[in-house]
Amino acid sequence: MRTLVTALLGVAAAAAAGCSLAPLLTGAGRGGPEADQRFLERAAHEGLAEVQLGELAVGKTSDPRVRSLARAVRDDFKQTNAELRELAAAKGITLPAGLDGQEQRDYRALDRLCCSDFNRYYVNMMAEYHVKDVRRFRGELRRTADPEIRRFAAANLRVLKDHREQAQTLVPYFGLGRTYGGDVAQ
Repeated sequence: MRTLVTALLGVAAAAAAGCSLAPLLTGAGRGGPEADQRFLERAAHEGLAEVQLGELAVGKTSDPRVRSLARAVRDDFKQTNAELRELAAAKGITLPAGLDGQEQRDYRALDRLCCSDFNRYYVNMMAEYHVKDVRRFRGELRRTADPEIRRFAAANLRVLKDHREQAQTLVPYFGLGRTYGGDVAQ
């Protein structure tokens, strides 16, 4: 009982001092600035990969469904990457300028393929990437107490979900190839 009273007095004191109670009430703020920086850096890697893979797919595929997905991914991530650069600059965070090792391997593997193999690999890759992206952005929404990062993650979560759904819709047409192309929609 004494612990509960002490906790309630602490919350009341914080509110009286003008502190935001949102992180306490929503569970946000568990990650801290280092976790926010890692999120922005990872989002930058993924955004760069999505643009480069989208450009490759637009140039290589002859299937209009795959081309439509690739254009949407490429164009949406160009915009997201611009927002991300502005946000990171405002926070004094230097973002990576290139792909990480796994993304480079994915690009090279995709570049070697053509025709139906290319389409299958790309569609499965996009489904897989976007399942991970949606999870990562949702997690950041739960963790961050930073209102600007929260706004960025929330604004881009819908786009990521749309890409995931579009890619997962195409997986049955091209088959499972690269990996299991995604999990159930969340």
